[in-house]
Amino acid sequence: MNDEIKKQEVLDALAESGRALSQAMKEYQDSCNSYWNSLGPEEQLMAFCAMVERLHRGEIEHKRSYRGMLYDVFGWGPEAYASAQCAGFLDLHNSIYGFDDLLVVFKNTLEELNIQVPDDQLGEALAKHFY
Repeated sequence: MNDEIKKQEVLDALAESGRALSQAMKEYQDSCNSYWNSLGPEEQLMAFCAMVERLHRGEIEHKRSYRGMLYDVFGWGPEAYASAQCAGFLDLHNSIYGFDDLLVVFKNTLEELNIQVPDDQLGEALAKHFY
């Protein structure tokens, strides 16, 4: 067999495994949504509030990593990583910035661009748009 045929077979196998993973994750998310829909409104609100309390504690109070949230805050193991990622939690986690986090990002970016702005002025300007 020549190298081009082998390469195409590998690419085809990878594409098929990607389709199978996408289908499995869709089925899992459908199952999660079916479970949610099987709950009554009061049960949904209770589950939501329990989740938000944990998210707040881990993300805001303790500033945990993505894995730290899954493993330490929620008590799951590595099996939760991909499922939570496919549900959008990694994107949500990565979108959470506090004022101090943004201040560091802005300061580092300006330093990299050799732009000098006093810390107090940067903080005041950022605060006008943050709060």
